[in-house]
Amino acid sequence: MDGFEARTIGGRDGDRLRTATFDAAPATPRRGVCVLLNGQTEFIEKYGEVIGELTARGFAVATLDWRGQGGSH
Repeated sequence: MDGFEARTIGGRDGDRLRTATFDAAPATPRRGVCVLLNGQTEFIEKYGEVIGELTARGFAVATLDWRGQGGSH
């Protein structure tokens, strides 16, 4: 997954959520931002193909692992 930038954000309870942003493909006109909210028991990397399709079409993508899923607490 190109353009992958993972971060963590903290809640008031101290739990951390893993988030990720992906830049749109450099050679495409920018179209906007897609917020990808996956299903429970899923994780960011599972959506690599979908993210690749969106970025190839000019969308930046922002997503996260829900609490207890993937890299989140």
